[in-house]
Amino acid sequence: MKKIIGTLLCLFCSTIVFSQTPSFRCNFSNGQITKFENNLPNTKKENGFVELIFDKVDTSKKTARLIGNAGVETVQAIDGDESIHLIEITASGNMNITTIFISEKFKRTGFFPVVHSRHVKIASNPLPSQYIGTCKELLQ
Repeated sequence: MKKIIGTLLCLFCSTIVFSQTPSFRCNFSNGQITKFENNLPNTKKENGFVELIFDKVDTSKKTARLIGNAGVETVQAIDGDESIHLIEITASGNMNITTIFISEKFKRTGFFPVVHSRHVKIASNPLPSQYIGTCKELLQ
């Protein structure tokens, strides 16, 4: 009986969390960046990346606010399988994709794994990069 009540309570609490618009502070510990030199990829490890904050994440409206080192921008928020995908299209047409993994396992720890992929082209040269880290949900 205690297990049933506990399970129902967890399901109820999950519904409450997802019915609100959460915000996340994401920090990235490491990653990699690839330069194409003489038409060949050259990948190097990167240490860290700027902090990103995703505010007012609302997958029902498919919107969120991205707060980063270049200012504030509205991004798309897509509900995934125990994840939230945040898609930014920059003014220059580059695409950045961030996925926050939000399973019950991670909700208990308070830290959510995150991956941030940048699909960038600078002066007709591709410069893709990917960073990993964790996000912490911010209380509103």
